[in-house]
Amino acid sequence: MVSNYHSRKVSDEVLGIWQRVLIDNPSASLIIVTMEKTPEGAQALFQSRFEKFGMPMSRILAAPRLSMLEFMRLALLQIFHWILSPFLAESPHFMRYGWGYPF
Repeated sequence: MVSNYHSRKVSDEVLGIWQRVLIDNPSASLIIVTMEKTPEGAQALFQSRFEKFGMPMSRILAAPRLSMLEFMRLALLQIFHWILSPFLAESPHFMRYGWGYPF
């Protein structure tokens, strides 16, 4: 799963939803792309909040800001998966909100 929400938009409610999705899908991972410039800054931004919700830390990555090329590559993969997900047996098909798609 990939979340391209702006860091400011990731509320506790959103993290609670992602936590339930990760627990219900043991093979899933979550990548949150932040606006931080370094991997350490990105992780520091969310570390305490991830811990607060008891999220499976081994399956979560808070990533630093991406270059435009990296962002577009990731967005294309998300869109491609979103289009094909009804046809992929291993992919859960449910309503997607914002830019947070199962991936």
